[in-house]
Order: sequence, then C-alpha cells, then structure tokens
Amino acid sequence: MNRYCTSCGQLTTKEADNLFVCPDGHRNFVDQAPAAVVYVIKDNQVLFGLRSIEPNIGKLNTPGGFLNLGESAEDAALREVREELGINIKIIDYLGSYAVDYADSNKPVLCITFVAEYQGDEIIPGDDLNAGSPVWRSINDLPKVDELSWSWQMKAQEDLVKWYQNNNPDNVN
Repeated sequence: MNRYCTSCGQLTTKEADNLFVCPDGHRNFVDQAPAAVVYVIKDNQVLFGLRSIEPNIGKLNTPGGFLNLGESAEDAALREVREELGINIKIIDYLGSYAVDYADSNKPVLCITFVAEYQGDEIIPGDDLNAGSPVWRSINDLPKVDELSWSWQMKAQEDLVKWYQNNNPDNVN
C-alpha cells in the first residue's frame, strides 16, 4: 500500500513499522486507531449481536467501535453498547488490548476490550449489529472462528474464559 506525505503529498518510504518519510524528510507516523470492545455477560452467558454491514455481514460480533476525539475508552464502550444493542451496562473489568488490522485493510487498530455486566434493559439491535436477534452463548460454548466477525476475537474469547474462571469458578466447567 502506498502512503503519501501528509505535509507535501509526495510518496513516502517506509523506515519503520509506523514511520514513513518523504523525499523532503517529512516524518509521517502511522498510529493505531483506538476502539472499545465489550463482552456483555449475564450469569454464564455472553451476548453477541449479528453484524449488519460489510465486512462480515451476518457474523456474530461483540459491541464496539472507534473512540471519538476526546472520549475515553470506557465512555466509548458504554456508548457503543447503547448504540448497537440498546442497553446499559456496568463495566466490571478490563480484559485486554488486541492489536489488529481492521478487516484486513492494513488499518492498524487497538481494540481496548472490557467485560461488562448486563443491567436488564430490553435488547434492541441497532447501528451495525442489527442483522437479526442478538444471541446469548454459554461461556462454555463460545462461537468458533467461522461464526465470528473477526478472527482476533478467538484470542479475546480465550482470555475471557480465563477471566471468567478466575472470577466465577463455580460457573465454569
């Protein structure tokens, strides 16, 4: 993928994974775009929506999206869950961060991922998770890679299971 200088428009040369320099010496850094992602849990169940836009229409996905300017990851997590599932949540823990390329587009994204508790509101799919009725999946039967919108979610699910075992040992086989 060609990258052009944000100062002068000339073609740049890659000097490091995140540094591109044009012939005039302007340094152009490519940083990860931050996104908030949320695993909503209730008892031993995890809530998934169905993706309604490309890429990956119809695949299971957790609510999440890019942070707005000036927005914290926690505030973005709360906003995204309201926009995509119509519910309020209580963030109970930070699960981890996952450095990925968005939809294999060479756009680096840092998915800041939380675990949250479902607060009992009516689930109303919206935004890009409205391709059908959301589904609850047992922590013991989470989606496989071919059911998920993004392959990186397999690692996050592994971490979620470990987190759940450490925090709810009586509820996991």
